[in-house]
Amino acid sequence: MMHAFHSLSQQARFVACAGIALVAGAVDAAAPFTIDYPVAFATPTPQIAAGLKRISALKEYTESDDFQVATHDLNGDGVGEIIVQGSGSKWCGTGGCATTVLSRAGGKNVTLLQRNVLGTLVVTKESENGFRALAAADAGRILVDQKSGNQLVYLMQTAAAGEVAAAAPAAVSRPGGARPEMLGLKVGVSDAAAAKAALAALTPPIGVQEQYTKLIGTATDKRAFGQHMEVQGGNYLSHLRGTTQGFSQGCQGFSVRSASNCESVAVYLSGPPLSGTVFALSRQMLFANGPSVDTVMKSLREKYGAPGYVNDFGNRGTSFNLAWAWAADGSSIPMKEGHPCSVPSAARMSANATGQVEQAELYLKSRCAVNLHVGLGAANNVVSGMTLELADQAGILATSSKTVAFVSRSVSAGEQRERDAASKTAPPKY
Repeated sequence: MMHAFHSLSQQARFVACAGIALVAGAVDAAAPFTIDYPVAFATPTPQIAAGLKRISALKEYTESDDFQVATHDLNGDGVGEIIVQGSGSKWCGTGGCATTVLSRAGGKNVTLLQRNVLGTLVVTKESENGFRALAAADAGRILVDQKSGNQLVYLMQTAAAGEVAAAAPAAVSRPGGARPEMLGLKVGVSDAAAAKAALAALTPPIGVQEQYTKLIGTATDKRAFGQHMEVQGGNYLSHLRGTTQGFSQGCQGFSVRSASNCESVAVYLSGPPLSGTVFALSRQMLFANGPSVDTVMKSLREKYGAPGYVNDFGNRGTSFNLAWAWAADGSSIPMKEGHPCSVPSAARMSANATGQVEQAELYLKSRCAVNLHVGLGAANNVVSGMTLELADQAGILATSSKTVAFVSRSVSAGEQRERDAASKTAPPKY
């Protein structure tokens, strides 16, 4: 069964699946894996939780107290491997839920698996590298990657196999330190009301427009053609946009002094069921009489700390790109040229929801839970134009996954209503 949805505003098509996985990570195996039994996760007792807190590899889980644990003997040595999976929006997104598997070897805890896992986690009957493989399942079947056609099977990575377990993405964790803000709005925290108030307080005043998105589901199960279905509660405030009057006509280019001070601001808000949280902002300012480059650089450092990456384009004095990135624990991330989070697009919102999730997953793999990019245009050491883009990648991923499930449930409910109505309809007379 597949449920898709698209919106009727600037956010374009998105896809949600039930029973079909949309992300890579499947094992390309000649013979299919089969389910043996599901992983029996449970909330840890206080005694077990205290023991897990002593394991450094599980520190992020145990600090949040938002996780489940299971033990299953995956290598037949009579000792159960520890399987920990985060729960809730902090740990779970469209790529699944953060999961770690540990084994005790030589008196040490060895990480066998550390990644996001989709669906219901199951133990397979098949073994690789001396351990039973795990798999993502739904409705009694192992999920299949839509693009490759491979099963979503997760092999334990051992030193003997010459492999290193992949680093767990910080994809669905929020920064634990002070959250960066713009115009007094904190991504992942501030709501629509606070955003409206912040835009109303700008000087010179800007005209603010509210833009709404309407989610439309598409049912494709057992149908020759997809059928659009209305998503109940799917109309929501997705953007706030404000511009100085005559912005496009009365303002000059980014690197040329403007005839007057001009500004354009966009605030991006999460969709249902967690509607109304600010997860990204962008701001462009053009100056008639701008501040000096040195003054702006100093003020940025005072507000956000030292940037993780700076490109001054050969010290020409006309263009500057600055990038900040914060990890899930709130620590800043140093970056070199070529780092995924150092490029201007890292904090820029994609034009469609699918692209937003794909971008968030990409940056979160590089530990960037929140990104900030600042671009400066200057002449004679005077700033003529400035852009700031701030994005909560963890929030984008977490809230969008909830929206996917929201639409999928709505479509499923609509299909059930159709079937119920049909069951009460009398057949034709023959």
